[in-house]
Amino acid sequence: MSRSAAIAVLVAGAALAEPSTPATSTATLMVVADPAFSMEPGVRTLDSLTPLLFAYDAVLTERLGFDESTPARKAAGIVGRLAKAALVDVPLVELQDTLAHEVFGHGARAREFGQSPVYAFQLPLTYRFLSGPTDYSGITYFVRTGLLDSDVPITAAGLEANYFEAYWTEARALRNGGQLHYSELLRYVNEKASYLPRWLAGFPPGSGGQSDPDEYVDELQRRFNRYTPESRAETARALTRAYAWNAVDPTLWLSVYHLVFTYGYRGERVATLPRFGSGETWLYPGTRFNLSPFGAEHYLDLFAGRGTALVSAYLRVGSSFLASYVGAGARAAGLDVGHGLTLGGEVDVWRQPELLYEYRNAFDGRTLVGGGAAVHFEWRAWKRLGLVAKLAAKTRGYLMGQPLAAGPYGYLGASVALGPEPR
Repeated sequence: MSRSAAIAVLVAGAALAEPSTPATSTATLMVVADPAFSMEPGVRTLDSLTPLLFAYDAVLTERLGFDESTPARKAAGIVGRLAKAALVDVPLVELQDTLAHEVFGHGARAREFGQSPVYAFQLPLTYRFLSGPTDYSGITYFVRTGLLDSDVPITAAGLEANYFEAYWTEARALRNGGQLHYSELLRYVNEKASYLPRWLAGFPPGSGGQSDPDEYVDELQRRFNRYTPESRAETARALTRAYAWNAVDPTLWLSVYHLVFTYGYRGERVATLPRFGSGETWLYPGTRFNLSPFGAEHYLDLFAGRGTALVSAYLRVGSSFLASYVGAGARAAGLDVGHGLTLGGEVDVWRQPELLYEYRNAFDGRTLVGGGAAVHFEWRAWKRLGLVAKLAAKTRGYLMGQPLAAGPYGYLGASVALGPEPR
């Protein structure tokens, strides 16, 4: 391909045949933190960075035009978008998701137990050959405690952070009219497909290296005092079957469709999830898959809203034959009370095995009922600038994305509206 032809292909990938409204029109950059440097504040901050990281695409869309009205020019546009995805978009998404996985997944859980994690990162997949032979994007060191009920959640936390970030992407999109920019679609698919080859392989012993899913299987074995090759194979089969629930996700398949056809073929940057309802009131069903300290768990979500107000409820149930664990909860967000202030809240209850992370080789804890509650607010203090805060408390127990210990927790931060100047 000549130099001029290559430039034309990349320009085609950066431009729209028919420009659509950028998803950043109602996006908000949010930087929130807590003293523990924990999972939810980190995940929410990284999630909000996506429109900023992909702002380059909106500039190119506005300034460059490419007519795809003929088959040849349509083909050039498709190839251009594929090239841009491989060279720019996928590496950006991989960097973002790797940070969430390592720093706010493994790292956040390790910090809960007084560990001081250290990280090693490699170049993203497209450019990894430049850093020599390696098969990983990031690794977290110095996170093991030697205690069963802390090491299992630390190992699972990388995938937990990715799945948790996917949940926030989905919820934020539903508040935003169901709109998802192609970068958010790409990140959602990448998060949900984390370690997909290992899950599909079924974790045969000795073949997975140090991958998180393989270590999770081995640590579950130790957590429940199972030590034979036959019992490990049974645990691996149960987790592989449970993982099928990850594919029962309407947002995942809608994201794949819109990436391939809406963006890849038609060149449109923004897609809309098909919320059900009439007028401003809508419903949307969802599912989630997650790894708990006791095995896989499965979520059913139901979102509802009116305008930018969102309420949701969920049920979760564990599929492990190793223990019994169930839970439920409800959320509300974006409830406008005037003067730029919106409120929200959360309530969660569960029944699960007792977490005994003070004891070594403790296998037979009680099954306990627990719960938690939270309030949070977003306040547009002045023009584009705002404040964000959450105050919560819970009993000891596992709740996706939240501290394991009992007691108060929360975060505080600032927000910047990236859309048009508010009136």
